[in-house]
Amino acid sequence: MFNPFKPEKATNFVYWRNATLGEICFGHGAIHYREFTIHECINLKTGRLKKWFVSPDDGLRYNKPR
Repeated sequence: MFNPFKPEKATNFVYWRNATLGEICFGHGAIHYREFTIHECINLKTGRLKKWFVSPDDGLRYNKPR
């Protein structure tokens, strides 16, 4: 998968999500990328990055790039 964004710091990680139906209706039907801090995307039990999680800001599911 092509990821055009690279994290600016080692504490930021880029996750992606598919477009919602509302975004597709308005012509914004691309894959959306967003940076998260390490505190938002780390699994506290294992200490590794989560494969996916639901963002508390917008309630949408974000996936980790391969």
